[in-house]
Amino acid sequence: MVVTAGLCLGLAAASGGAASAPSPLARLQAAAHGTLHGRFGTLAFHPDGTATFAVRECGYLPVSPGYVRVLTDCAPDTATGRVAAVPTGYQLTEADGRVAMLSAYVDAGGVLHLGYGAVGQLAPDRTGTIDYAPGIELAVGRAGCVYSMEGGEPRAIPCSFTRVRSRTILEFPLPDAVVPGGQTVTGLVYVAGSRLLVSPELVDQTYTR
Repeated sequence: MVVTAGLCLGLAAASGGAASAPSPLARLQAAAHGTLHGRFGTLAFHPDGTATFAVRECGYLPVSPGYVRVLTDCAPDTATGRVAAVPTGYQLTEADGRVAMLSAYVDAGGVLHLGYGAVGQLAPDRTGTIDYAPGIELAVGRAGCVYSMEGGEPRAIPCSFTRVRSRTILEFPLPDAVVPGGQTVTGLVYVAGSRLLVSPELVDQTYTR
């Protein structure tokens, strides 16, 4: 099954950490100049405050919680407009008023990751409430999570941080999209240096100069 991502997590947790550490927003602002390239397209930031993004969003194949195989077998979508960095990515406003929100973060090595996956920041103790999807909140606690869907009752679900190969992953179950009444375990990747939770496809969607 091919899954496409269209999530953007918002920040709803307290910030903290070392004062000298650049914030996710500061890292994104610093990255927004010149031209960056990657397997998934080209990002051109212009001196006049506009940008042209040509980005391939072809979907991905789930592998295991926190790991996916991102596809590149499609043509890139191109948009040009005024660009502004926000804590979870870049907002591109085109001439006709349409606004595109692309999720992004900069890792500890200075590499920009960009796409339409999920990005959100937790508090220093790795707790907080994030917008997991439109109308859905995920509250990450010390002993579990609470999944809240708009119009429904919040329900407690198990969740935990685990180390899988080179990644720290928050694993949790969600209703299976294929099997009625079934569940599937999914995961968000934890970026320790900036306390971000990001969807696994974004880990692979990199852009460099």
